[in-house]
Amino acid sequence: MKVACSLRRCFRSAIRVVIMAFDEVGALASTLEKPMGMYGIRTAAAIAAAYVLAVSMVGCGAGNPDPPPPGWELKEVVPQSHQQAQDTLLWYLRRTLSALPPGTTLDSHGFASSGSTPWCEDEPKDPKAAPIHVVSIGRVEVPGGMDPAELIAKVGEAWRSWGWHVIERDPFRKPNQFGYGPDGYRLQIDMPNPPNYPPILQGISPCFSGELARSDLDFPSVIGGRG
Repeated sequence: MKVACSLRRCFRSAIRVVIMAFDEVGALASTLEKPMGMYGIRTAAAIAAAYVLAVSMVGCGAGNPDPPPPGWELKEVVPQSHQQAQDTLLWYLRRTLSALPPGTTLDSHGFASSGSTPWCEDEPKDPKAAPIHVVSIGRVEVPGGMDPAELIAKVGEAWRSWGWHVIERDPFRKPNQFGYGPDGYRLQIDMPNPPNYPPILQGISPCFSGELARSDLDFPSVIGGRG
């Protein structure tokens, strides 16, 4: 039973990263004002394969070799509404951007999945009530530019200052930083490909009842730091 559950978690994670991989290539094509085409599809498939490999090696039973900081304990705060999950995730994203140079934004134009609420289960018995979570993805845009490796390191330092559990994971592109909040919210920032593009920042909320999903909530396509 535990093995089956672990495999289901792997499958769910793999599906999410495949979607985000196609999002990443689609956003790049949008930036270049070119259609995705077969080259883009093959590129997305390659990215997806790498991400799925990462999930299989790290996210599904391989264990985390880096211990959490002293006092860190997971006490997941289940959102009581779609609005609460989205607002909290946006608060963490804005707090992250505030640790970077003034004017830094998170731009999700071209990323279709940003602000979406996918299921937390791969085959829910009741799709309308199945647990969901809010996810986000976008490019970190710094006015005047910033070395991606320096930016990623600075973001990781900010998350650690909050008391989050922050690690660099294989085999994702390095440098990268994965941040785990004690309340169950998660953020990650990856080295871009090609490396002269802005890093990709992703976020995910804890799971909550799908019956709380709302269709009237707009997720901002451009997010700035806290004013």
